Amino acid sequence: MIRALVIFLLVASGSALADDWADELRATTRVEPTYPYLAAATGMTAVCRAAYGIDENGRPFDVCVACNTGLERPTPPRTQTLVSQQFVQSVEVAISQWAYSPDLAGYIGVRTEIQFLLADQSPDVLPEPPAMDECRGPQIT
Repeated sequence: MIRALVIFLLVASGSALADDWADELRATTRVEPTYPYLAAATGMTAVCRAAYGIDENGRPFDVCVACNTGLERPTPPRTQTLVSQQFVQSVEVAISQWAYSPDLAGYIGVRTEIQFLLADQSPDVLPEPPAMDECRGPQIT
């Protein structure tokens, strides 16, 4: 049986984030990412960071996501890789459905941090946030 899950979406509005990494922008429409089933079944946690721009319609574009995962118990490397990809995909799908106020059109470099944690886990088991080196494209300022 899968334990209850908790997904934390962090933006800098009063949250204590390392290096104030996330922005204060709030989406007017937000779809939460789904916790990958295999990750929940194996007790895997994750911290994901995303960087993107906002287009003229208030929709995210050029979304780049990186995730670091944490393991509750030993998991084969192939499973770890698969689940890491599922976390990234879950965040990409969710953010692609977000909407922002059109007055934010053209905003480049929006940053969001999302934490995946099961309800019975302590935040202490979360891994370190990922480096965003692979997201050095036009969306990063």
